Amino acid sequence: MNKVLEVKNKIKEITDKNQISTIFKDKKTSVDLLIDYKSGEYSGLRISKELEGESIEIDTKYSWIINNDKPSDWVELDQNSKNAIDAYAISHFDYDDIDEDDFKNLNKYLEKDLSNEYKENSKKILKKIKSELEIIRDGNYPNDLIKLFTNKFEKIKKNNGYNLKYIDDSIYIKINTKKENIKVKNNYSYEKKIDINNLVKGFDISKIEEYLEQKRKKKEYNDKMMDFDDSFDMSSIHVSRSTMSSDKRDIDLDRKERTKNKK
Repeated sequence: MNKVLEVKNKIKEITDKNQISTIFKDKKTSVDLLIDYKSGEYSGLRISKELEGESIEIDTKYSWIINNDKPSDWVELDQNSKNAIDAYAISHFDYDDIDEDDFKNLNKYLEKDLSNEYKENSKKILKKIKSELEIIRDGNYPNDLIKLFTNKFEKIKKNNGYNLKYIDDSIYIKINTKKENIKVKNNYSYEKKIDINNLVKGFDISKIEEYLEQKRKKKEYNDKMMDFDDSFDMSSIHVSRSTMSSDKRDIDLDRKERTKNKK
């Protein structure tokens, strides 16, 4: 049985026994009261607990139990358990005493937290791109890995190079193959530009350009062939003997002569 299901069953058991208060008596349990910052109303309770080295979170706002170390491991919180936890929180935490002064700087703090979050996410994306480029370099630039890497980008052909762009959760990434640099920025003033060779030592950006150029030319060729096929209406073609090449007429005459001799 996974840990989140184990916790769900345990909470259901103590709920049925009317012992929900025991959750809050463990000194290793962290409790966060969730307040809607616009209305000041209670919106839920978040309970965090270490269980055998893993971080388990019970959240009545979203009505789930989740393993923060394995986010794919989560279960829905039993409705009776959710109601019992919320009822305990409302009766034991005096959130009604919160006034406007407690919220006057909240937007500023939220903005600061969001800015830091985007900054960290930008760094993570740059680190991820570095790892992908290292794999391409160490694999001797195979087309399948280059394709996998470039597929997520919008590709813009420029003189003597390409601009590769994509946006990931409000984080803007641009690779300039001509200038051999990469830029990462977000909506909260974080911006970093770095030479690709400083990011990944010995990376040959021309291999990316060669792949993109081959792909572009192949697409152009295929598009032209499709246009040619569309314009080539076989039903409108008529070939008379007078328009045949002399070689073709000679072949037909020879075939008739051989057929006549057989008879």
